[in-house]
Amino acid sequence: MPKPRDRVTPFFDLFDRLGDEEIARLASVQAALVNEVRTVVEAIYDPLREYEKLLTQLDDRQIAKLFGMPESAARIWRLARAPASVSVAERAATGVLDPILGDADDDDDDDDLLIVVDEPPITEPPVGGDDDDDDDVDWGDI
Repeated sequence: MPKPRDRVTPFFDLFDRLGDEEIARLASVQAALVNEVRTVVEAIYDPLREYEKLLTQLDDRQIAKLFGMPESAARIWRLARAPASVSVAERAATGVLDPILGDADDDDDDDDLLIVVDEPPITEPPVGGDDDDDDDVDWGDI
């Protein structure tokens, strides 16, 4: 059974024309997942729009080397543009997003996701100090 985000992969080339809800309906996934995938695809594709012609001239390894990106990002860019050279099997590839988003469970929800943000330690300002120091700045003069 494919992962939910793998069901979105065949529709990368429709991201310019369809909204999240429509792609979610086509891929049978939640719109929030489509939005997450769209963010990745657009972050890769938008800066490279003017170089689209290279997709038919270079392979993913060459594109990755040329632009200094991972091969997985070059693969996503190729699938988002879907030139005639991309086969139906390549469009239906699984795990395309895994190198960028990490491995996903087969679960459609992220109920078990827990994000912990450590707050910076509270430190007390220094007490006292060396009053004989001539290098002290009088902040009132600034």
